[in-house]
Amino acid sequence: MERGSSLDSPQEDRVPAAAGANVLSWVLSGLSAVYLAQFASFYCQCPGLIGSSGLQPLVARPEDVDRTWLLHFFSSPELGVEALALAGTVLAALQLAMPQAMLRHGPAGAMIFACLWWCWHDLVIAGGRFTCYQMDVIVLDAAPLTILAALGLETQATIFGLRWLLLRLYLGGGAVKLLSCDESWRNLSALHWHFQSQPLPNSLGNAAHLFMPDSISHASTLFALVVEIGLAFLFLAPAADVRRIAFALQTALQGGIVLAGNFGSFNFMTVIIALSLLEDEDLPPAPTLATRSSGQ
Repeated sequence: MERGSSLDSPQEDRVPAAAGANVLSWVLSGLSAVYLAQFASFYCQCPGLIGSSGLQPLVARPEDVDRTWLLHFFSSPELGVEALALAGTVLAALQLAMPQAMLRHGPAGAMIFACLWWCWHDLVIAGGRFTCYQMDVIVLDAAPLTILAALGLETQATIFGLRWLLLRLYLGGGAVKLLSCDESWRNLSALHWHFQSQPLPNSLGNAAHLFMPDSISHASTLFALVVEIGLAFLFLAPAADVRRIAFALQTALQGGIVLAGNFGSFNFMTVIIALSLLEDEDLPPAPTLATRSSGQ
């Protein structure tokens, strides 16, 4: 049989993906889903929030329009906001829908993540008081890292950047509680007030407020402070087992918050970023990372 026959041709040499590539692939998938939720939610709400007849019309805030990157190209800021929100929704949906994550990796993926970053940057500014929350800003903080991850450049540096972002998020969240003038965090009664004041509480949160013993409430508050302040430094631990423990504890904290209330995509975003604490073998192989041929 001829040398060029497919039966006798040697198998292509295969090389594994770079260490951390599997983790980053799952992070990108999760962040695409977060972008989709954020843009779609904003598109539905923007007329009532910042439209011409909304609660805080954007047309009455020209100084905010001047701070944006893209709204200057539209005939009216209101039209621009709706266009950017719709564009972000479509791009994020395409990222999730295309087979083999074609639009989440490589130059195409990096370009789309950059476009999502630009669009969301302008929407956060245009949203004014309605988009000044942690769950809105953290998407911007993670945006440059998504571009690096999509390009596959400096994989370990990108993972460290995600871990550092997670450390900032947790340490800042815990520190502001203890440094505030609210004594409830110091005497561990904060959860009692949290159940009454959190956004969109559900029936489980109401039941916890009515029936949870003070001892469990105080212990839960202490657990939150320990995870946010004491264990946050474990995110940078060199030992994988230590980071796995940190991942499990912070996931438990975020899961408890989700069960009792609704903070939008923030808790899910936090867990997605926390995937960077894990190793490639801790997660199922991502569809795009089977192997790469050495000739590519």
